[in-house]
Amino acid sequence: MTTTAMNRWRRARTDLPTIVKEALGLIHLLLRRSTDAKAVYDILSAHNNLGDRTLYLNMGYWRGATSYDQACEALALLLAERARLAAGQTVLDAGFGFGDQDILWARRFGVRIVGFNITASQVSAARDRVREAGLALDVDLKCRSVLHTGLADSSVDRVVALESAFHLSSRDAFFAEARRVLRPGGRIALADLCAVANPSTRLFDRVNAWVAQRMWQIPACNHYDAREYAARLEAAGFVDVTVERITDDVFLPFGAYARRHQSDPDIAARANPLLRAVWRAPATDRVFDYVLVTGRRPEATA
Repeated sequence: MTTTAMNRWRRARTDLPTIVKEALGLIHLLLRRSTDAKAVYDILSAHNNLGDRTLYLNMGYWRGATSYDQACEALALLLAERARLAAGQTVLDAGFGFGDQDILWARRFGVRIVGFNITASQVSAARDRVREAGLALDVDLKCRSVLHTGLADSSVDRVVALESAFHLSSRDAFFAEARRVLRPGGRIALADLCAVANPSTRLFDRVNAWVAQRMWQIPACNHYDAREYAARLEAAGFVDVTVERITDDVFLPFGAYARRHQSDPDIAARANPLLRAVWRAPATDRVFDYVLVTGRRPEATA
């Protein structure tokens, strides 16, 4: 879709009342005691994304990519590769945003998708977009927590989470639900943030870490490093667990692109100036690692 077509789903211009409302929402996020991922995406909405023809809100995979849309699609395809998506599979997508990856996966791999997302505005737009793409029979999007899917035991072939699992009130609870709904031999694959193994003790980096965790509503219980990530997935009953660090192909190039393009006329007109300031903030590679994580539910035993 073109930028003009995308304006069906996002404002072409952000007015002062919206700027003030979103600014107050961001301040509230930083100060609140509990976490609320829904509030993050109600603030970001569609008009604060960096895409020309998509509504992705992830940071993208930038090896070989020259635009935000390309990088986000590359990340979705990289996750699909690690999940080993194939025709005929049933895939649970945890946190589908505006549905871009589900449309891509359904078309590219011939999978059936059941998605879960707690942000009603995203669910509504994603359902419309799926229907207009002619994929309503293949993609079922639910406004419900992925921690309580209501799906039958052993009913899906793959569980995927594209830059969403860190928001959950308990990533461990998600692992347990994923194992329950996966068929024996089924795979889980996540593109996710985790803590760096040796966090910086500099005051600046510690403040940056606190702001990033509050801004992105990451519960303290989910802030651990890659080694512990693997151990927790194994403790949940998964085998063949892998954790692949792709930090250098995500954080720095995303930040550089956002800084270069935040003054583009289209983005400047619709994106909140406060959020554009967040894009100018220092990279969080001293705080987080960006990882691709996979595991497999063991085959049934006799």
